[in-house]
Amino acid sequence: MLKTRKTLASTLLVSLVSLGTVIATSPAWAATCQLGANNPTSSNYSKGGRYNCGGSVTLEVRNAKVVSFSPDPYNSVKRSGFTSGDLGVQGTCKSYLGGATYGSYYTWTVSSSGNQIESGRVTQCG
Repeated sequence: MLKTRKTLASTLLVSLVSLGTVIATSPAWAATCQLGANNPTSSNYSKGGRYNCGGSVTLEVRNAKVVSFSPDPYNSVKRSGFTSGDLGVQGTCKSYLGGATYGSYYTWTVSSSGNQIESGRVTQCG
């Protein structure tokens, strides 16, 4: 009975050590593909990107203005064959349908894989 407990305890210890090794090393191989969208800068420049991804996509980064009850107008830059890194676009402070240029702007990153992300809203162009 004592020998069986020692064998069981040894097996359990080896299993836990092996599991600990897998858990400790998992962040290195488990990096996930992510899109990014920074808040527009004070000069209304939007930067987005794609990080830790395999393969390539068509990536579009938009500098959009929040417009109530209407699709948000935007300036954009689009690049096909994009793998990883940053992409940026200069926004404009043009009025929309005769409205004010002042308002809320945001970065909107869109991937041809179907993923997209938006930054926070920044009030500018006053």
